[in-house]
Amino acid sequence: MHSVKDFVKLRRDGKAIPEAMTVDQMIEQGWTPEKVIEARWLFDERPVVLTNRFGLLAKVLPQRDGIAVIVDHDDTAMNNELRVVNADGTVRFVLANHQQINGRDQAGAFAWFEPSRTKVSSAFGVVFQAPTGSSMWQLDVDADDGRVLAAYEAR
Repeated sequence: MHSVKDFVKLRRDGKAIPEAMTVDQMIEQGWTPEKVIEARWLFDERPVVLTNRFGLLAKVLPQRDGIAVIVDHDDTAMNNELRVVNADGTVRFVLANHQQINGRDQAGAFAWFEPSRTKVSSAFGVVFQAPTGSSMWQLDVDADDGRVLAAYEAR
């Protein structure tokens, strides 16, 4: 199986964040917060690069067959989309900024990733928040087909 190898995120200030690096390690090195503007990895020994000048949050999927990435469309962090990208860099699917939560259509934005609470091997968790920030939900998403498997109120 072809998979993501040597995953690294690059910050706007040029500092590279290897996949295994923790926030605590960044703090220990004296790093201050800065937007990530690039994610790169190897697929079949070929480089794959995603860039976005407004910023992105990216993580390797549980089965290492792709990347989940929140792509900002402006500097507000409230105008973004969630993409799942295959290991070769092609887009598998895009999740809309309108989600059905508790039977209601909810507008919002994707904020950050969390471990999936659902015991599905291809699932990942992502926090989705209302525009006012007053409500948040963790959505567990099936990385294979984009189905929202569960929604848990986070705030």
